[in-house]
Amino acid sequence: MESMISYSGSEPSSSKHPQDWGRAMCVAMTHLVKEARADGHQVEDENLYGEHLHLLITEAGDGVMVTVSWAPEEPGEEAGSETPMR
Repeated sequence: MESMISYSGSEPSSSKHPQDWGRAMCVAMTHLVKEARADGHQVEDENLYGEHLHLLITEAGDGVMVTVSWAPEEPGEEAGSETPMR
């Protein structure tokens, strides 16, 4: 069984209110894309359209830590899926 590759990015938000987490979510996604690129994926933000992203919110003092992770599918994992970034 092969190990699943995944990438993630995290960013703190100083608020515990979900309506205030937009900036942190965007920055976390930017970190995720940079990590995937550093690993050799030719990925742009647009390549994440239609992909399953995992969102984890953890309490961090007076705010939260927003973590977004992504496990790209290997070619042939899902019949009929196209992955233009590979």
